[in-house]
This record gives sequence, structure tokens and C-alpha cells, in this order.
Amino acid sequence: MATKPYDRVKNTNNASDNFLRTPYWDAHAEEGYQVWLKSASRESPPDLLDEYLLNGIAVSFKLLESSVCCTLINVALRDKEQPHLLTGWADNWNDALLVAHYKITEQLGGNWVSVDTGRKVPRR
Repeated sequence: MATKPYDRVKNTNNASDNFLRTPYWDAHAEEGYQVWLKSASRESPPDLLDEYLLNGIAVSFKLLESSVCCTLINVALRDKEQPHLLTGWADNWNDALLVAHYKITEQLGGNWVSVDTGRKVPRR
């Protein structure tokens, strides 16, 4: 089943400073992701899990409202109290992991640093 772009933006307005800010997931971002999916030669989702875990990136999955959220957690950044969470949403864990991987590798260029999205993050 194809993932709706809406599923990928469920936490875009997350108020937590722990989340890395990525460009807003709109039709353009979805199109870029679909092109990447078709053209990229990449590791399988199980191999990606191994790679992340071996490199100090914890991975968690959670089912919420019939969608799967994959959260990548950069443990070293968490320990330094810097933004360290990045999520991907989809209909299944494989695709959710690939969305999160796309965000970190393509949207953030492999850097665990937020981009300026122009969105204001509410402060508590």
C-alpha cells in the first residue's frame, strides 16, 4: 500500500527541541522521496538497522493511528543534550525506516543538524 504524504508529517509541529528539523514534507518532498526510492541503490532495511546500531544510532518503532513511526536516536547527541531525534512515518516498518533514512541522508546531507525551516518552534 502506498504511503500518503500526510502520514509523513504527523509530528512536524513537535514542540520538543530534541527533534531535528527537516524541510516540511509536502508534495515536492514526497516526489523527491519517490524518485530516490526508484533510483537509489542502497542497503536493505535489515542491513540499515545493523548499520545504524553499529554506529551508535538507536532505532525504535511505534504503531500510532495505523501508521508506523520509526525514530532514529543519535545517542552521542542525546548525551550532549543536543537535538538527536529524527522520525519517518509510513504504513510499515520497512518504509518508515527508509523515510527516516532518506531524511537524514538526502534532506540533511548525512548531518545530524537541523535545517532552517522557517517554522517557529513553540517554547515551553
